[in-house]
Amino acid sequence: FFSEKSPSPVELLENMLREITQIEKLSLIKQHEKYVGLLATLGKTVRVELTNGSVITGQAQDIDIEGRLVVVGADDNSVRHVIDTGDVVHLRNADHG
Repeated sequence: FFSEKSPSPVELLENMLREITQIEKLSLIKQHEKYVGLLATLGKTVRVELTNGSVITGQAQDIDIEGRLVVVGADDNSVRHVIDTGDVVHLRNADHG
C-alpha cells in the first residue's frame, strides 16, 4: 500500500481514494465479509452495557449485514442477542476488567 517513506498528504488521500474505489466495486455482501474479516472483537468475550441499564456478557459472534453486533450470552443459556450500535454504552473485552 505505502512505500517505506511516509506519504505526503496528497499521496495518502490518493491511496485512500484508490482503496475506497476498489471497495465500492464489491457487492454489499463482499464488503460486509471484508469488514467482518478485519475485526479483532469477534470470538472474544465481551460485556455490553445497554442504555436501559441491563448488561449482556458473552461471546461476540458476528456483525450482521445491518452492522449490528451479535453476542451469544454466557449467563442466559446461550441466547443470541442482536445489539444495535445505538444501544451500546460500553463494550470491552470482559477478560480485561
